[in-house]
Amino acid sequence: MVTDTATHGKTMDMLLEDYDHDRREQRIVTANKIFGILDRDELTDSLLQVSLKTHPDTIDLLVWYWGGNTTMPNRNMTKD
Repeated sequence: MVTDTATHGKTMDMLLEDYDHDRREQRIVTANKIFGILDRDELTDSLLQVSLKTHPDTIDLLVWYWGGNTTMPNRNMTKD
């Protein structure tokens, strides 16, 4: 479970839930919290950041791609 003190103990799942219900400006704040966790846990090559100038579709793509990857259960892939 990925949490961060800057998020007041919220898990990635909780942040993604918040992001899904937030309005434009708050979505950006929540997205940057998500990206901070990903960077701190070295799940991205560098810190991702978005602003009001970032197209909403781009923000959605980044949040759901990177955030969703951290919440997927580990799957053991085996060859038949």
